[in-house]
Amino acid sequence: MIIIHRILAIIWFAFCGYTGLGQLWPVFHPYLYPHRYLVIGILGNLLIVILYWSGSVASFYLFRGARWAARYVASITVINAILIIGVESLFGISEQRNILIIFSLVSALLLFLPRHEPVP
Repeated sequence: MIIIHRILAIIWFAFCGYTGLGQLWPVFHPYLYPHRYLVIGILGNLLIVILYWSGSVASFYLFRGARWAARYVASITVINAILIIGVESLFGISEQRNILIIFSLVSALLLFLPRHEPVP
């Protein structure tokens, strides 16, 4: 399981870093939001950026073997799946998003499992 955790740490480190950078762009371009949703849109994107970047930092610690990081990254994967399901309910179903939902939930399951087999 340690090797699986390290592989998932590398994948989620890249995903969280890339997604955090992608969500940071609309914060610096506020003309994307209608005037009445400006503050809500910027604060929502900042919250998502902080969430994904903290997931990227936790993925680094998961690679190093920290147990708390496995639970934190697993919770971020569940939040990611919930956000993607919400986006699909608004904008329609996409095959890429479905694959990401399945990968998020399988990652969460693998990260919540214990790292070592119990010794009889």
